[in-house]
Amino acid sequence: RRLDFWEVSASAGIPSLSIGWWAAAPWPGATVVENRAVFARARGGVDADRIAIEMFENEAGKGFGLRTLYLPGCDITRDDPGTRLAAVEAVEKFLEELVGRAARGECTLVVLAVDSHPDSSAALGRMVVFDAGLERRTVRVRPEDAAPSILARAGVPVARDLGGKPVAVLFASGTLETATVASYGSRVVPLAAAAPESDREYLEKLKSLGYLQ
Repeated sequence: RRLDFWEVSASAGIPSLSIGWWAAAPWPGATVVENRAVFARARGGVDADRIAIEMFENEAGKGFGLRTLYLPGCDITRDDPGTRLAAVEAVEKFLEELVGRAARGECTLVVLAVDSHPDSSAALGRMVVFDAGLERRTVRVRPEDAAPSILARAGVPVARDLGGKPVAVLFASGTLETATVASYGSRVVPLAAAAPESDREYLEKLKSLGYLQ
């Protein structure tokens, strides 16, 4: 019912890339690879991350102002410590190069780390920001503050009808967009391309990977 943050940035004129997220769909100005395209080729959690990262890196030189990637491997392998360690190590290796680029001022890297199966007392996740003008900072954030923070860092005014707001402590002085707009408007979903497999087949694939139980 709400626009995804990459849809907002694309609508604001920032060419955007989205790979592997749930509930993703085609959007004007954005290149969107939904998670079913990743899982259709994956044999497990570590493999899903490898495929998603490969897709992400293949789009690296195409002039996107915002690129976002969802990596499900650590979640899928949460009940298998040995395999989960391999998933964590693969993500760390992938992030090392991006952290270096951020330190050189080539990009801003935002990492969201959220427990997908939290207990009843958990209401916060972690957001880490790396860029040349700001040493690494990690804060606990509400889920609803994540998208407004990312959009503000990209220079997109935040809509006042959102449930969350930018977390100012994450940004160096003068880099946080403070302007606002009343709303991003209604979400009118473009017609999607035909799904590569039925929804039932898709759900069975997720169960076989251990993502759904």
